[in-house]
Amino acid sequence: MAKRIPVSQFNKRVEFGTIQSVYNRASGTNVPSFASQMALWAKQQRRSLNNQYKLMGTELQDSIVVIIRHNDAVNRSLLAKMNGTLYDIADISPDDSDYMSYDYLTLSEHKKV
Repeated sequence: MAKRIPVSQFNKRVEFGTIQSVYNRASGTNVPSFASQMALWAKQQRRSLNNQYKLMGTELQDSIVVIIRHNDAVNRSLLAKMNGTLYDIADISPDDSDYMSYDYLTLSEHKKV
């Protein structure tokens, strides 16, 4: 059984959604925009210095880890938006073994194509 995390530590609001084309009436063109599908409370997990050193030089060097209550609807095809910054979901470590279970999400900053 996972260690229970106090509800008060889930103090970050994370929106999950996709990029969709939205018509811009001012310019008459379609522009890509984030379309939120759900919003969940999350806890940002700190990394130890040892873990930070291990990630240096990898594509996950500038990533962050957030913890959410287990949710089957969250998958790697979604984007996450937190504090106005858009992130790709690089990895999900799900746990559905108990009624009080958590998912650890590794988020890396979204790069425009």
